[in-house]
Formats: sequence, C-alpha cells, structure tokens
Amino acid sequence: MYSRKNAKKNLNAGDDKKIVGVVAIGYGEEQGVPHKSKPAAEVSSYDGAAPEWFTSGVAAALLAPTAMNKQGFTIKGTGNQVSMTCSNGSYSDVDLGICKYHFELGAGAENFTWK
Repeated sequence: MYSRKNAKKNLNAGDDKKIVGVVAIGYGEEQGVPHKSKPAAEVSSYDGAAPEWFTSGVAAALLAPTAMNKQGFTIKGTGNQVSMTCSNGSYSDVDLGICKYHFELGAGAENFTWK
C-alpha cells in the first residue's frame, strides 16, 4: 500500500522534497478497466487538415497517465510546429512532461518540432 509519509521516510527525502508520483511495477490480480478519455477534438487543434503523425501523437497523449485523470492538456499544431500547454494544477508540470513524451512516441520526434 502506498503511503506518502512512509515513502518519504524510506527515500530519506528531506522536508524540501515533494513526491509527485509512484510507479507500480508488476501485474495486478485483475486486468483492470480503461479510464474514460476525452475526444481528440477536445484536447487538440491543427491549422488545416491534420497529418497522420499529429493524429497519432494526440492519440498517444490521450493514453498518458495524468494527475487525477484530468487530461488537462491542449495540443496545437501548424505545419510541423507543435505546442502543448497544461492547465494549472498541483501536478501540471509533471503532466505536461508525461504528455509531451507520449505525443513524441506516437507522432515520431522526427516529424515535428516543439514551439
């Protein structure tokens, strides 16, 4: 069972450190169920007809784990330029990094540049 207090104690993290995530490794007893995802149109926009790499990147970002499963990010594209923002929240910087990584995996980093 995860306990922020025990994790901090076991990591010898000082009071100035903040634990923002925990990674579980292994298999659960059950497969689990997928969480609801927002539609791609709700989190993304592209100036003109979106290329396949952009669509694939958005689909991958929607699979990324986000704090409280909010999916509070917005992805915008023009040509080969892409920008991503994340709504303000306690973990928005962590969410932004995770979503950017997933977008790059889905889109292929060679297909675009970050704006």
